[in-house]
Amino acid sequence: ITKCLAVRNMLPPEITNEDQIAISSNAAWRWYTNLRNERLSYLAMGDMVRLITENIAGRKRVPKRKKLWIYSAHDSTLIGLMCAFRLEQPTEWPEYASFLKIEVLTAADEKEYYLRFSLNGKLLKSYLEKNDDEKGDPHSIIPLSTLQ
Repeated sequence: ITKCLAVRNMLPPEITNEDQIAISSNAAWRWYTNLRNERLSYLAMGDMVRLITENIAGRKRVPKRKKLWIYSAHDSTLIGLMCAFRLEQPTEWPEYASFLKIEVLTAADEKEYYLRFSLNGKLLKSYLEKNDDEKGDPHSIIPLSTLQ
C-alpha cells in the first residue's frame, strides 16, 4: 500500500521515503519467503499457473489459436507467479504497473514448447528444471512439459 501511496505522492508526512522503502523491502521479503514454499505457492497460484499452461498447451495442439494472452493482476499476483514458476526474484516489491512476460518459444521440429520469463523487460531465470550436473543453476528457458 505504501508503494502505491508513494507513487501518487500521498504518503502520510510521518512516513519518510526511507521508511517507505524499508516497509516495501520487508513486505517483499515476507511474500517471497512464504510463496517460495512449494505447497503454499501451489495453493496460492495453482489455478492461474494451470490456466496459463493450458492456454499454451492448447496452442501447441491447435496452431491457429491465439498468439497473445493478456492477464491483468495485482503486484502480489506477480510475486505469486514468480514463486510458482520458481523464477529468480528481485529483492524489492514489483514496481507500480509492472508486467511479467512469458514468451513461448518453439523448437525447430515444433514438438516442444519452451518458456522464457522477464519482469519489466529483465530476464528472469527459472529453477524449475535442474540437472544434477548443473548444481541447481537456473535456466533462461524451460520446457513447457516441466509445468504439466
